[in-house]
Amino acid sequence: MEIGLCQVKLSSNEWIAHFDFKSHYPSRQKLNYFPTGFKHMYEIKEDFNVNDSFVNETFSLKELEYLCNDKCVLMTLAFKNLKLKRNVTAPYLSVSHSLNTNYICRNEKGVKGTDNGKIIDAEGIILFTLTELDWIWVQKQYDTDGILILDVWTSERSTFPTELQSVIDEFFYIKETEIRKRYRDKIKNWLNSIYGMTATDIIRADVLLDLDTGEWTINRAYKKTSQNKELINGKLNKYYNSRNNFMSYQYGVYTTAHARNELFKLIEEVGYQYFIYADTDSIFFVATEENMKKIEKYNNAIKKLNIGIDTDKGRVYYGTFENEKDDIKRFKFLHAKCYAIEHSDGTLSITIAGVTKDNKQIGKAKITREMELGCIENLSDEFKFVECGGTRADYGFHKPELINIDGHDIELASWCTILKSEKQLSSIEHYEEYEPE
Repeated sequence: MEIGLCQVKLSSNEWIAHFDFKSHYPSRQKLNYFPTGFKHMYEIKEDFNVNDSFVNETFSLKELEYLCNDKCVLMTLAFKNLKLKRNVTAPYLSVSHSLNTNYICRNEKGVKGTDNGKIIDAEGIILFTLTELDWIWVQKQYDTDGILILDVWTSERSTFPTELQSVIDEFFYIKETEIRKRYRDKIKNWLNSIYGMTATDIIRADVLLDLDTGEWTINRAYKKTSQNKELINGKLNKYYNSRNNFMSYQYGVYTTAHARNELFKLIEEVGYQYFIYADTDSIFFVATEENMKKIEKYNNAIKKLNIGIDTDKGRVYYGTFENEKDDIKRFKFLHAKCYAIEHSDGTLSITIAGVTKDNKQIGKAKITREMELGCIENLSDEFKFVECGGTRADYGFHKPELINIDGHDIELASWCTILKSEKQLSSIEHYEEYEPE
């Protein structure tokens, strides 16, 4: 069995399993709590200086824990020397979510870098804004030499808006009962778009076109600087004061926070020692009779939280952890959203971000991404997808003008052309396997 970049030998009573959460984001919106509106609780006003104790004098971790018991909490924390605990194989924190850059990431052997962007050991001061759900996993997974509380916001807990829940119910029912694939896929997109509407950035960059020159300029107002503060506040006020805007960004924040929480609950439940790979709503792991029983127990608990819907195949529930039954002979991955499965019958299925399912080229034989990859051994940083490499946008800039071609007046201006592209695979950094102690 090939897993990642190493070979793993399984015993006779172990196999590779692949499970997905059913309608993960809509399920979180149906089953979990959401904030009603945040208010400011605490903030360090002046620039903080790291002292030897690195302890808050006016707001303690004990007070923070008390708020997290029954409130939605957004907290900005500074950590001194974060280090992943030894038995954790699925790190929670990503460098992409840190609020500063003046720290050094290392592995246990002192080599600089991360594990696919996840933090193993951060030397220095590193800042994160977390929810109370994120805070649970940071405490479980990491050791630190000190924590400084910089900012705290709290909100009462309520449910996702009932009007939107009714739309989720409608789309979920069609998705689970519709037999026409194209219509079902469209409804599935609508179902997932409810989350998408809550996660759309309110502070988007302004893209401006100069009609005289045909040139585009971008004003990236989302960067929180003193110059942009007034512009940011203006955009926020305009959004929330408009009667046409009814989606709150905090709903998107808590949809993903609950989704991560459920994902890591299952990773921990099946056992870090069995974990192979996970993304937003799925986990690949070494299955045993014991951890399969744990999943069954989890699903029974989820079913008690919702009534589900009746279908021809039986009752279907929100949020259950479903066995994909891929019949996996070999599994290999390079990094997130880049993996291949070789099934017992020899067929191949792959998932790679930026690689299309087939080439869709007119006048050529249809080539799927599996056909182009050929075999699981080819999944490496030396492989390039040409036929299924995807597309890219090519922008041209031209001052608007009227030209005459063969007696025809044609208006010419700036344009965007969609071109075929290639996809070179890459191996995101992985640490060497640690030697047994």
